[in-house]
Amino acid sequence: MQSDSGILTNARRQAGFFFSCPWRWLVTLVLSLVLSGCGPHPGAGDWIAEGEPVAGYQRLEVNFDGRAEFFAPGSEQAALRCFWAGDSASSIRLDCISAADDSTETRYGFRVLDKGGAGELLLDGKVLGRFRAAPVAAP
Repeated sequence: MQSDSGILTNARRQAGFFFSCPWRWLVTLVLSLVLSGCGPHPGAGDWIAEGEPVAGYQRLEVNFDGRAEFFAPGSEQAALRCFWAGDSASSIRLDCISAADDSTETRYGFRVLDKGGAGELLLDGKVLGRFRAAPVAAP
């Protein structure tokens, strides 16, 4: 049976070995930073206009792969196709083209107001309307 001082000596020896090899603590630090930043942006997901359609769109799908689509009421075909990028921890920028006319480009902003699922669509810094997060279907 090992005494308490023997256990502490082993712990110190193992800790000394870990910190004496700079690549080990560097790898640990890098992995912890990378893994902590891998969560999805709160703007990603499906959004539904509150009340009347916002700028003519009833639904917004923001995919995790950097693409988004706006849908007109009652349509299953996207009216606008977009690429998006995070502007901040709570807002995204959407660079969109019309599905009907690819020469028309519009840049929207989308700001998540709370984690409960409210968001605002913006154009040139002005709020066009509000969206709410669509309920997630059970698997």
